Parts: sequence; C-alpha cells; structure tokens
Amino acid sequence: MKKRRGRTGSAKRRSFSLFESSLKRGKTQQTTITINDSRPEESILNYALRGLKNGVRLSNIDTTSINWTVTNSGAIVVNPYALDLDQPVTQISGSIQVNPGAMLSVSSLYGHTLQIQGGLLEGQGEVTGSIVNSGTIHPGDSPGILTIGFGTLTNESGAELAVDIAGTTPGLQYSQVNGNGGQAWLNNMGLTVTFDNGFIPAVGQSFVIWTNSQVHGAFSSLAGIQAGAVVLVPQYTQTTVTLVAANNPVLLSPSITNNTFGFSFQTTAGLTNLVQFTPSLSPAVWQTLTNVVGNGLIQSVTDNLSTNTSGFYRVVFE
Repeated sequence: MKKRRGRTGSAKRRSFSLFESSLKRGKTQQTTITINDSRPEESILNYALRGLKNGVRLSNIDTTSINWTVTNSGAIVVNPYALDLDQPVTQISGSIQVNPGAMLSVSSLYGHTLQIQGGLLEGQGEVTGSIVNSGTIHPGDSPGILTIGFGTLTNESGAELAVDIAGTTPGLQYSQVNGNGGQAWLNNMGLTVTFDNGFIPAVGQSFVIWTNSQVHGAFSSLAGIQAGAVVLVPQYTQTTVTLVAANNPVLLSPSITNNTFGFSFQTTAGLTNLVQFTPSLSPAVWQTLTNVVGNGLIQSVTDNLSTNTSGFYRVVFE
C-alpha cells in the first residue's frame, strides 16, 4: 500500500481535478467549499476557477453557477460578469469584493441566504438575494457605489455601514448604496463616516448614501459624523437616506436669571432641533421640552427651574 502524501503533490492535484471537472458546462456537484486565508493554496474553488492565491477571482466569463454551500473566512473577489451561488453562503470573516460590472447572486429559493457574520462586503458591482448582515458593508473602493437589490437586507447586532466622503459627487467622491428596488431594514446597523483628503462639508450640502430602495427603520448608532463645526444629520424617506451637513448645535451662553435657566444655540435652515432635559445621566431619560425650527440663526431657549430644579440639557436633531 502506498504511503499517504502530505499537502503537496498528487493528493492535492486529485482534489482539484475532481472539482474542476464539476464546473464544466452543464455539470454541477453539490458539496461544501471552505475558503480559509490561513491555507489559501488549498482553496479548491480558488484553483478550479483559475483564482488568485489569496482568494477566489472570477473573470472573463458570462455566468458561473455553483450549487455548493460556501463558507468564507478568506477573500472572494468577483469580476465581470455574474456568479450565481445556489446554496447558502456564510462569511465568518474576511471579505467579499464585487467589482464594477460583476453580479453576485445568492439564490433565495428554499430560504438560502448570504450570511455575513463578520468581515466586509464591498465593491462597486451588484449583490442580489436575501442578505443577513452582522458585518460591515463598504460601498465602492473608497468611495464608490455598491448595488444591493432585488432582495432583502436584514441587519443584526454588530452590522455597520462604512461610508467615505471626499466631495459631493456620489460614486466618485462619496460612497453610496443603490438599493435597486430591494428592501433594507436599517435597524441594528450603525453608520460610520470617514472624511477623506481633508474634506469638510459646507452647511447645507447633502449626501445621498442610500437610494432607490424601500428603507425601513433608522441607523442604530452614528460615528464620525462631525467635521469641525459641521455635523451630518441623517434624513430618512421611504426610498432614501441622505446626510445633510448642519451646524453643530452646541449650547452657548448658559445663564440663570430670576429662577430661569437659559441658553442659545446655532440652528440650521430647514432642520428642526429638539431641546431635551433629563434629571440624571444614570440612567438618562430624555424628555423633549420644545422643538425649534431652524432658520440658520442663533435661537434662545429658557426653562423654569421651579419645574426642573436640577439636571442636564441637550439639543438634538429631529
């Protein structure tokens, strides 16, 4: 009996030959593919699709259909034209990059989904199907437009949308998700903004970061939205999410006169501020005292201290 060989030599070539033959036109084979960056040279899918050493690169083909369950913790790069995955896809870590002109489609038949448990989904191509996300979606290639359409996007704890902004032109200067008629639930998804090349938006400038979709809910958290004295304010409609550059409503000139506490803040035309109060920060229970419709000028607010004898105030956007 012949001695079994290690990870190099004929044993590896036999595995590659088996799966390569299953990709020929008209033939499919259902199995499980695991892509792991720690052993990229042994990625069967990588070899069978003429891939790169550190991931799966698809190119120069019309459509590749794979009836395999895929688990990714390495790197999958999809180039033009289309990759159809007919079984569930799970990304534990690593990345899936869909480049311009490419489409990644995960069949929603029988409840199949693209599960992003960690890592990145990025690029400027198109992803279709049912996506359940607790990783990071990064449209484009710093920046760019990523199309997520003809399906649903549901976000779970840990989900994030990473947006780059370096100007006012979508795709060229800032990141955008094109929903392409699909549905997106933003609840549980945090938004992180990165300003590139020293760009600071002017008050009144706007950035449509999500478009052409049925949008449900709102971002669960906001990070990186302030640049100097300007802050980006999410505005939600049924089909879009737009970040509007506004004056940061810092409390100015606080004073107490005749048992009345007063302060002022800079408003932004077209946006409404809520003035809120909480008696304690442990825990904070914010109550809205009044709303102020912005006109671009400094507005003043007063509160009777006989009603609120001590506590904390803040101004937020509606």
